[in-house]
Amino acid sequence: MHELFTKVLSKRDLSRAGDLFSVPDSEIVNDISEVLSDISLIISLPDYLKNNNDQSVVEICVTRVLSCIRETKTAERYCAALVDLLKTCLLWNLQPAGSAKEDPPHAKIAADIISSIFLNYDKKELMKISLPVAVQFLPKGNRELSRNLASYLSLAAIDYAYLLSPHVSSIMDSIMGGNFGLLRVLSQIYEVSPDEVSPHAPILVALLPQCDSQEKLAVLQLYLLIAQKTPLVLESCVPRLCELLYDNETATITMQILLKISEQRPLLIVEHCDKIKAASKANPNTISLAGQILASAGRTNKVHAQYALDFVLEHLPHADRTSQTNLLQEATKLCSSFPVLFTDKVLACVRQKNALSQQKLSTTDINIDVSNKTSGGVTIVNLNSSTDPPPPTPTAAAAVVATVLNTAAIANNHNNNLPNASATSIPITADPVTCPTTVSVAAATATTGRMHKNKNKSRSSPSSPKDGSRKALLSGNLKISTAQPTVVNTNTTVIHHSNNAAMTGVGGGGGVVVLTSLLVVAEEARQTKLAQMAVSKEIIFAKLQITK
Repeated sequence: MHELFTKVLSKRDLSRAGDLFSVPDSEIVNDISEVLSDISLIISLPDYLKNNNDQSVVEICVTRVLSCIRETKTAERYCAALVDLLKTCLLWNLQPAGSAKEDPPHAKIAADIISSIFLNYDKKELMKISLPVAVQFLPKGNRELSRNLASYLSLAAIDYAYLLSPHVSSIMDSIMGGNFGLLRVLSQIYEVSPDEVSPHAPILVALLPQCDSQEKLAVLQLYLLIAQKTPLVLESCVPRLCELLYDNETATITMQILLKISEQRPLLIVEHCDKIKAASKANPNTISLAGQILASAGRTNKVHAQYALDFVLEHLPHADRTSQTNLLQEATKLCSSFPVLFTDKVLACVRQKNALSQQKLSTTDINIDVSNKTSGGVTIVNLNSSTDPPPPTPTAAAAVVATVLNTAAIANNHNNNLPNASATSIPITADPVTCPTTVSVAAATATTGRMHKNKNKSRSSPSSPKDGSRKALLSGNLKISTAQPTVVNTNTTVIHHSNNAAMTGVGGGGGVVVLTSLLVVAEEARQTKLAQMAVSKEIIFAKLQITK
């Protein structure tokens, strides 16, 4: 051991202790294990707690050793010696004492060593040795040390959460004692050892009123992970979770948790539907999640289904595109479970949604490329786009009614005892802009094939400024050809579709009436769209002619 270290430690010479910082690291780096061993002996003496000189000497020596380890990057080499010194500190009282609540000397040494060790939280071997000992400081009653340790453990858990899984009980005891910083560790431990954390999760909900926003989010993140795997673990937490719905910071993740629970136990959510509805109005970005939760609860009976459907229809026309897709899916599921809910109100809501969507798209459908502008103020406009138009999107009406038609068709077949009736679904495709409404059944493949050929043919011959249609448009005589009637042939139902009529064959049933109304909606939208596009192009062309 270096001569100066020997003198300072053996004689407890405080006057020379400061000179240790003038000794180069290279001269003492090989003596660190021996120095730490001598320090461990000194702090184990009975009079150490009352000897201020010894305490000062030890503090200076510990600081110099840790500085050398940090500068020479030898933490892994001396980790075992540091951990041995921590074990010695664990044998003594670490709770603050006196009116000033000052940390006892052993707590100060432990705090310095732990801080130094966790600067290397990304080193596996070092963490394997130090984590089991570091966790033992949590129940020692030193609040400041425990809080700092919570931050260090959060860093270590990023890569080595599995090393903490055997210590979940100690971590939970510290959390219940008020060390809420450790809540951030639980999600990481759960991902590697869910069985260790799940039994303790429900009791955390009682701590939420005492947590700050970040700590609440840590608990909710853990609950979301649990809800995705074993949502029934959180059954008892539902009432208190609903209290978080009115907080902007926690509303979204809370609804995600409730959605997972409702998918497994919808009856648990039923009594909280009013809270969910009110929370969605306070936080509009949760409308889609609220609709999904209410729809899950609504599948328990018709009354709850009607409640959920009313909520969906209320927000459908004004929701954003992603939310509209989710709400339409939930409306479809509800109407599939309870076909009697499919009424004129649903059709009216779908019409309103379509009208608003077309109104938003009307200004962007025609792609006008302003490629050049001359000095005389003449703008050259290119009406032709090099990119292909996006594929047609099925109408919302068809999406809502598809499953209802399947249910009605199966019911009719069952009632008429038809031997060849098919229970396969009836996919519906409708493009209000480029093609007529198409009802496709397996038995009508040839018919739908001809329709798609006609559609493609009409697309491949765009109108020219010189053709006769321009004169017709300018004179105000706009004529849009009616699509070829769609024929659906099965053993149960024959539907002949014109613009606003439908006839039923053997099968008959209420599903055809619903389909007829929806076909009219789709046809009206298609004709309106074609008219808008044609007139807009002619107006632009006329302006160009005038400019020339």
